[in-house]
Amino acid sequence: MTILFNKACALAKVGKNDEALTTLDRAISMNKEYVKAYFKKGDILLAQEKFDEAIHEYTKVKEINP
Repeated sequence: MTILFNKACALAKVGKNDEALTTLDRAISMNKEYVKAYFKKGDILLAQEKFDEAIHEYTKVKEINP
């Protein structure tokens, strides 16, 4: 999972946000409580101005780790 998270961070850094989101989804599918992946996913969605989707991801972070 950590490898997938790191890969997603690298992809996002070079502007491949859709690939990064797909990679984060793979990491989350392996661990439904992977807070860092949800948080990064929210950050990417926020940068894409997909505000409702970003809020959804940040809400998951809050539910898992209040």
